[in-house]
Amino acid sequence: MSPDDLAYARAVDIARWIRAGELTSREAVTASLDRIERMEERLHAFVDLAPEWALAAAAEADAAVDRGDSLGPLHGVPVAVKVQMQVRGMAFHRGSRLFADDVGQRDAPAVERLKRAGAIVVGMTAMPEFGHLAFAHNPMGPTTRNPWSHAHTCGGSSSGSAVALAAGYVPLVLGSDGGGSIRIPASCCGVFGHKPSLGRVPYVPIVGGRDAVSHLGPMARSAADMALGLAIIAGPHEDDLITLPPDEADYREAAVAGVDGARVAWAPRLGADVVDAEVVDICAAALDAFRAAGCELATVPPMLSDATREWATLFTTLLAAQVGHRMDEVQAVSETSLLAAAEAGLAVSGMEMMAAGSARRRLWDEMADLFAQHDVVVTPTLLMPPLPIDEPDGRPADPNVWAQRWFRHVYPFNMTGQPAATVPAGVTRDGLPVGLQIVGARHADADVLRFAAAFEAHWPAAHMQPPDPEA
Repeated sequence: MSPDDLAYARAVDIARWIRAGELTSREAVTASLDRIERMEERLHAFVDLAPEWALAAAAEADAAVDRGDSLGPLHGVPVAVKVQMQVRGMAFHRGSRLFADDVGQRDAPAVERLKRAGAIVVGMTAMPEFGHLAFAHNPMGPTTRNPWSHAHTCGGSSSGSAVALAAGYVPLVLGSDGGGSIRIPASCCGVFGHKPSLGRVPYVPIVGGRDAVSHLGPMARSAADMALGLAIIAGPHEDDLITLPPDEADYREAAVAGVDGARVAWAPRLGADVVDAEVVDICAAALDAFRAAGCELATVPPMLSDATREWATLFTTLLAAQVGHRMDEVQAVSETSLLAAAEAGLAVSGMEMMAAGSARRRLWDEMADLFAQHDVVVTPTLLMPPLPIDEPDGRPADPNVWAQRWFRHVYPFNMTGQPAATVPAGVTRDGLPVGLQIVGARHADADVLRFAAAFEAHWPAAHMQPPDPEA
């Protein structure tokens, strides 16, 4: 099996080949590291690599196969983790110079579960500072580049995670999402990303003891790998106060179940936002996948009130909780946008926090009415294709981009805590990826994965790859 065959292989297949003796873990990990070495100078998806550790772990994984040991579902498979989470012995700077020398002292619960399943973490993926941007630039190093077009953003804040998948480095990555940070870059890079229900996956450590909007979740190149990843990392943990009880649903079974007769609500616009016409056309065409799978589709009018201010209240207070006690240092070494966001968070009043809570309730009530009649809601993931960036530093080329809030379709579901995934729907005339978002009812992660898998099975664009830069 050639390295090129492995570049875009699924994690479930790599694991199966290793268990069957058709592939060694060393071959899989070596192919991953070789591809990273060949392409990383252009893409900058990683901030830390552990090749020696990964190859040693692969050797032990192969020895376990030879011994006939019991093997986990990701045995010997190379994966990566966003640098926002702790991996013992690897970088843990969260994209910030404030923590430039920090190293993980323990494995985060989700990482521990990945390793227990046999996964081999080859490195830590890049992110903008503290995940506060939907773009990829940060003061720690080179801008992470979109493999589809270096002149357009790869999205944020799980920037390197999405690029690592799109470039064929690894088949599965652990990302995080506090306002679209899994779904934005997955859409921009043409890969899959699942934001689980709030509390489905333990998030440790949590600033302030309880994070109301942030979710950990799997990013992958297939629905089957998303389902496998979530099945491994989901479940309660005593260190996270809001983790949910075990889900009775089998996520891996959901990824092979049908959706015949299911009711799909198509919402080209969730609220008073304007969606790019080409994005709508691509997503509307992709709905044929659900029709082919036997779903009943209904177009619904905009139904969500704007909660941008209230989401920003919650998000900026989380940033302020992390850096508010070090504002002099932030001013000296951090992005001006982070400084502004942290200052906004420090200025939030108790009444504004209460208003944010009321907005969560309002959004929930609006969505609940819709889910009384439909199984899932489908939207364009982003209001626009990947946005142009300035070539030198990767900042948005349009200074007014923040006023556009091109990710308005994603952060409402950080407010409600509902599960939501993005799947690749196609490319624009300029060759830029477009994602389709699938939103489930409260705690219905299995439904989201079921519809993602049905979509993938009936839509060829779900497996699109960026052009080979070496071709």
